[in-house]
Amino acid sequence: MIRLLRNLPISVKAFSASAVLLICIGALGTQASVFLSNLKADLKSLSDSSLSKQQQVLDIAKGAIDTHTDVFRYVAWASTGVNPATLKTLETQIRQESAKVAASLGDLAARADLTQPERIAVTDAATKWQRYADAANDTVEISTTDPALGTVMLGGTDDEYTRVGFDLQTISSLVTIGTRSNAQNLFSQAGLNQRFIALVGLVALLLGVGVTFTMSHSIVAPIQAVTKALQAVSVGGAADVKLTDRSDEIGQMWRAISLFRRKLESDNQLLGAREHELTTQNLRFDAALNNMSQGLVMFDRDNRVTVANRHYTEIYGLSAEVVRPGCSLRQLLEARKAAGTFGDDIDSYLARQHTDGIVERKTTDLPDGRVVSIVNCRMSDGGWVSTHEDVTEQRRIEQRITHMARHDALTGLPNRLLFRERMEQALAGSSREESVAVLSIDLDCFKEVNDTHGHPAGDALLKGVADRLRRCVGDGMVARLGGDEFAMIRVGAQSTEDLFLLAERILKALGEPMKVEGHDIRVGSSIGIAIAPAHGDDPDELLKHADTALYRAKADGRRTFRLFEPDMNIQALARRSLEADLRGALDRGEFELHYQPFVNVLSNQVTGFEALIRWNHRDKGLIPPADFIPLAEETGLINPIGDWVLRQACMDAADWPAGLQIAVNLSPVQLRNRALPRLVILALAAARLDPKRLELEITETALLKDDEALLASLHHLRALGVRIAMDDFGTGYSSLKYLRSFPFDKIKIDRSFVNELGIRLDSAAIVRAVAELGRSLAMTTTAEGVETEAQLAHLKHEGCTEVQGYLFSRPCPAGELASLISTLEKRIAA
Repeated sequence: MIRLLRNLPISVKAFSASAVLLICIGALGTQASVFLSNLKADLKSLSDSSLSKQQQVLDIAKGAIDTHTDVFRYVAWASTGVNPATLKTLETQIRQESAKVAASLGDLAARADLTQPERIAVTDAATKWQRYADAANDTVEISTTDPALGTVMLGGTDDEYTRVGFDLQTISSLVTIGTRSNAQNLFSQAGLNQRFIALVGLVALLLGVGVTFTMSHSIVAPIQAVTKALQAVSVGGAADVKLTDRSDEIGQMWRAISLFRRKLESDNQLLGAREHELTTQNLRFDAALNNMSQGLVMFDRDNRVTVANRHYTEIYGLSAEVVRPGCSLRQLLEARKAAGTFGDDIDSYLARQHTDGIVERKTTDLPDGRVVSIVNCRMSDGGWVSTHEDVTEQRRIEQRITHMARHDALTGLPNRLLFRERMEQALAGSSREESVAVLSIDLDCFKEVNDTHGHPAGDALLKGVADRLRRCVGDGMVARLGGDEFAMIRVGAQSTEDLFLLAERILKALGEPMKVEGHDIRVGSSIGIAIAPAHGDDPDELLKHADTALYRAKADGRRTFRLFEPDMNIQALARRSLEADLRGALDRGEFELHYQPFVNVLSNQVTGFEALIRWNHRDKGLIPPADFIPLAEETGLINPIGDWVLRQACMDAADWPAGLQIAVNLSPVQLRNRALPRLVILALAAARLDPKRLELEITETALLKDDEALLASLHHLRALGVRIAMDDFGTGYSSLKYLRSFPFDKIKIDRSFVNELGIRLDSAAIVRAVAELGRSLAMTTTAEGVETEAQLAHLKHEGCTEVQGYLFSRPCPAGELASLISTLEKRIAA
């Protein structure tokens, strides 16, 4: 019954009561009905107006947060090199979001239910949002081309955003205050109606206590509960009343209040979350600011510090107490002056600060030697931000790279690039009467040093050569062009004799032994000289002519110099043509071997043959070895050619009678090849030739280096049974020394001594001494170049073991050897 009574409409309850007290209770019911209807309408109006405004404010705040977050994201992406198309899309999104926020602020300002303070706050927020949008667009635009500067400008943009956020919080607070004011008005109106109803009820009480009690219990008590709830909501508290189980107007009113309260609490929580997010973003910005690689300081329009990070104080040795907000630029410069990190005049510096440009870049040298790169950027509010980066090490690296680009890393000499620039300068700055000479210098046998002692020793030798050339050049310039190639520029030489004297000094300096890793190494050099304007006035042409003269010096025996002559070009072209043909001669099968016999003077029998290479050129016919062997040695082609000679000679000898020897000449270049023993073994194995039948001839010059590896290779070969002969004995530097360093099997007396037998007594004495030396050391002695019977008689008399020369036979192809042996032995026996 009671529950049914609670759920009855108030009008029904009032009508039932008015049966007894129609006038008083009718008035009471009418007043209560009007009051409740007005209260419901006011509550609905309060909900529709305040919640709508609050939702608009929240949507605007969300849009502002999204826009500012996208600005931060754009600057971050621009700094990390994100794809430009992605950046363009984000930029468009920022502009759309910014325009949407501005439009929402306009819609909010157009509401008719705004109070005057709310309208002022909305107008102020719209103005500040436009400033923020302009700053954000500037930041995005600058970040596209200069991410570092965009990061700096982000601070100003964030300040504008903070001001907008403050205004949005103000608008939200004003809306909340209005909501609370309306609720309090409702509370006051409810109080008045409560007193009126109480008064009417008192009158009605005289007529019916029971009716009044019933009505007061059913209507007044719930209204009091709703009033308390409204009071609690107006002060931000929670209403501890539960009337949701009622289906009458009181229950509906309470459900509306509960819905409004929950919506308000939800909105407050959302605003709190947004506030926390902004606080977190500010903390991150502070962390990023203090962890920048650059120092940053920001000034207002009065040149007073507003923001400075830790790195700025560290660069200039300042304390945080000095670089604080409010500190003037003059005070800052005075502090730097005292710390020794500002060497300029303060007044002059301040006068130069008022520039028209938006961005100013400069590099300054600090008194302590450090270099700082500075970027000053004017902001729209009249202030400016300055970033400072210590680029001392970067400057040193750049200087080092610049030096390395124009200097040789090993010797420190200018390289080919710088040498050519100096040549151009010298040629451009000289008069027609003033000569500019270029000396092209190349080391002789430098490859042997690398092969024998290793590349570290070669590098040490090149450094020593560079030092000696520096001492020789005087006021000229010396450069390393690459490998063992050097060049000099000499301006204003009085005559060619002066240049010749300079070349002789260089030859002498480089010809002296050089101590490298405990070894005395002697290399020597060859020099080519070209003079401008006589030999050309173009750098490339002049250097080319100097190189041509250098090739002539090498062709003339090395360790000398030559001055360029026009006909050298023809010879150089011929040499290059010969070299090109030589590189393909082996593949084309143009080489062939001829064999010359050596005869035992006691038994009058042929004991073996010496293999001699011939080049049967496809166009030029036979080319003498003297014309192409030096070129092959110089270019390194002697190794594959020599390997072919060794294999072919062994193959031919395998078809001869078992007692005949085969002698093969080895170039000094071949001897320095660490793989020589393996190549000999492979050649013997391929021909199935007894190692004792192979004889390798080497010259004294091959032993000049006292190379332990070379001697080890010779001992290895001799241990296999291969015979080792010293060729051209007596023409070298210290032949007896080499006979002590290695147990040769044969000594070959040079043809120069044989040719003068019977003409010069000293030649006969030398031959006699060598023959006696051979007998004493149990070595065979072979005389080369025997052409007459008289020479043969002398050699027999002096005790030589073997003879070789045109007296017996010219060198002939392998196919003629069988008949040659038979004919020759018959002729000797006769």
